[in-house]
Amino acid sequence: MICDRMARRLLDSDVLVSNTIQGLDPILDSYFQDKFSNYFPVGPFYLFNYSSQNEPPTDTYGCLSWLDQHDQTTVAYVSLGTIAFVLPSELAALAKGLEASDVPFLWSLKEEAQNLLPSGFIDRMNETGKGKIVPWTPQTTVLKLPAVGAFVSHCGWNSVLESIVGGVLLVCRPFFGDQTINARSISFVWKFGVSMDEEGFTEKGVVRAFDKVFKRDEGKNMRNKVHELQEMVIASVGENGSSRENLKRLLKNVCGC
Repeated sequence: MICDRMARRLLDSDVLVSNTIQGLDPILDSYFQDKFSNYFPVGPFYLFNYSSQNEPPTDTYGCLSWLDQHDQTTVAYVSLGTIAFVLPSELAALAKGLEASDVPFLWSLKEEAQNLLPSGFIDRMNETGKGKIVPWTPQTTVLKLPAVGAFVSHCGWNSVLESIVGGVLLVCRPFFGDQTINARSISFVWKFGVSMDEEGFTEKGVVRAFDKVFKRDEGKNMRNKVHELQEMVIASVGENGSSRENLKRLLKNVCGC
């Protein structure tokens, strides 16, 4: 009953609740404030889920212990989500790029997709210890570990926020929806990542992106930028933070409390 009343109140009001952070994109803040009399940027939502954060992460495939064996910001984490369809040719190009680079990697890839990788690739990665390919990872925990320096992602908004919270650079391969504009913002506005070329993953493109984010001064500048954003995001859910205060305003607006 309470949920029904809250839903009706939100539908009947000029209200926008957003899983973002006030000040992250001032242009969008200004736009939404003009369009909605009640604008509540209260993200990242998952940082308010204190009970799950206090539980030890499920790590069926030993990803966390594997990452702990690596130096700080030396590993690439690869995950393209569970919805986007990646062409076999792109999966093969990504695998070749990962192997051609000298960057160790953790790749979350469902077993049926693993069958599309180049012959012998997984065996070679297991033998050398350079790469770990698993069907699932505890992503939010992985992105907070010191070893992870870059996240190869489709750049869905939740993944973008998780990357910022972890202080991790992004290598962007968007597929649909908001992912494309998120990738452009990451590369050209916030400047804490790089995007693949329009043709998607190529072996040379992956090597070039890793060289930029892991080895060059550009990567150092990006890392400084993402740490600034990381501080902003974490502060937003802290005491007197913007997201926490906006959440209080939202509850007052909906419940009158």
